[in-house]
Amino acid sequence: MSIWSWLVRRVPITTAAPRKTGKGPIPLPTEPAVFECRVCHKVFEARRLRPTCPECDSSDVELMSA
Repeated sequence: MSIWSWLVRRVPITTAAPRKTGKGPIPLPTEPAVFECRVCHKVFEARRLRPTCPECDSSDVELMSA
């Protein structure tokens, strides 16, 4: 018997539905993040995590702010 089959047999299998905590979706940050396009080097703000450049529509962007 391999170690993986032994580990899989040890993992408990649950059939219960996941509990609802009552918390809603994670809210978006209040301040937009600053991105720089790697193609045309335009700096812009966006609230999405992987935005497209408004100038050239490229998705190759880099996050400049935290």
